[in-house]
Amino acid sequence: MKKLAVLLIAALAIAVVVSLDWHPASFEERAIALELEHAPPALAAALQEEPLEIKAIVLDYADDKMLLLKAQAALAKYPQLARTVLPLYGDKPEFKQILATYGESVLPPIVYFLNNDVITVALSYYAAQKVQALKNSVKRLRGRQQSGAPATNAEQATDAETTTPLTREQRGGYAVNYIRTEGHDFLGQFVMDSEGKPKWIQTERVMEDINALFTSGIRGLETKLQTEQTPTAGDVGWAAVDSFVALGAFKLLRLGRAAATTGE
Repeated sequence: MKKLAVLLIAALAIAVVVSLDWHPASFEERAIALELEHAPPALAAALQEEPLEIKAIVLDYADDKMLLLKAQAALAKYPQLARTVLPLYGDKPEFKQILATYGESVLPPIVYFLNNDVITVALSYYAAQKVQALKNSVKRLRGRQQSGAPATNAEQATDAETTTPLTREQRGGYAVNYIRTEGHDFLGQFVMDSEGKPKWIQTERVMEDINALFTSGIRGLETKLQTEQTPTAGDVGWAAVDSFVALGAFKLLRLGRAAATTGE
């Protein structure tokens, strides 16, 4: 009898502990658990220990085989970076586009922009806000002129306080757009250091800017020809300008070398 009482007390204690630790699963958790049951075993196993947000995003990629493979590769190569980036941008079409095209290499630049203040991004954001504020002011002024009413103090205060801080997520969004427009030229500027942190090689950025300045016309013409598009007169003209500049620079370099040789 005493042994039975001890067993009952132990069972009751275990039940209390389990009930204290138990919490009802949310609808999202139950839905994702159901999707994992029907997912391929390898995918379900890979996602088993991932946070709920990561599971939801990767499972959402299941209908796009290429996107799914690229997301899995990103989680395998840069797990911490992927867990930072995917919850922020994983459901956005522009991010899906660059992930499917470039794979895990998109993660380092986005994380770098998330974690660092980039002066060029801040200036671009500030300038865009000022331009938008000016457009809004002109629009309101025209409306006031048409109605004959003066601008109110509230409107003047709004014009004076138009700039809002650039958020961390907005900075990362700039990196996404840079990748979309510049592709490998931008991605090649980032490396991972020995501690697994992204670094931006600024000299690479400068060289890319110089290259774009002198060869963008030639590159644009070649791109249209390779993709079987019809080049315009402007495309041919800018390519010709780039060619003249390149030839001029080459001649100056040869003259400089010849002068250096003569002076020896």
